[in-house]
Amino acid sequence: MKKSIKKFVSREFVKTVDLELLKRLIDKFDAAEKLKWADLPEEDRERREEIYEIFRGADETFPKKLLDALHRIMMLSNPTGARLLHERAEAAGIKLIPDEELKDENDGRHLTPRHIALRAFLDHQEIFDQTRKVAAFFFGSKILEFHGTAGTPSRHDSSEAREAFQNAASAYFSERYQGRYCRVSWYDEGEEVRIMVAHGNNATMANVEEDGEEQTRAWREIAEDSMRCPAGQVLWRRHSVTSASSPRYLQSIC
Repeated sequence: MKKSIKKFVSREFVKTVDLELLKRLIDKFDAAEKLKWADLPEEDRERREEIYEIFRGADETFPKKLLDALHRIMMLSNPTGARLLHERAEAAGIKLIPDEELKDENDGRHLTPRHIALRAFLDHQEIFDQTRKVAAFFFGSKILEFHGTAGTPSRHDSSEAREAFQNAASAYFSERYQGRYCRVSWYDEGEEVRIMVAHGNNATMANVEEDGEEQTRAWREIAEDSMRCPAGQVLWRRHSVTSASSPRYLQSIC
């Protein structure tokens, strides 16, 4: 995840970002003291350069909640993420970027997808969270279609059916990855049902430094599978392929 920090806080971003906005993010997670924000140089150019070095050198001591926030912001820091944020905001009657920021001396040229994602995270948390939930449907890989067995009832039309789907997905990932985490979310979109399956992946181990000592830690990254199916049918269009045996996966849970 530390790669997300280094991708997000590039030199170009640090040179143009509103430092008050960045400070708000840091204050949100009480990380100013940890990052020694009060010790930054007063001169703007030197201040920005020091901020860049702080983020570039992020290691295991970096504030974990801030690290997680940067990772989530980074996931929407691209043209598709910016478009989805604007669409969600417009649908809710919310102006994502204040007019005065669009009419400043830079004419809004600093408003890259990273700036927009950061602004949304700080000022419009609900819009940001809604967009994050649906983003995987747009960022996935090549679509894989799968037709279920004829006569198989849909597992998405009632609470009982959805519970059965949740149990089937959990059983599959428990067997495949020995993971204990599986969360399924449903989103009704017109004639389609969109399903997000978040699950633990293969365990990863690494040697890390903690308090001046070497420790071995294991963790499971959370992967997300996004799917779509026409309401009342068992035709799947799977966008995000994280499982090596996708056909077996779909057959197991559909």
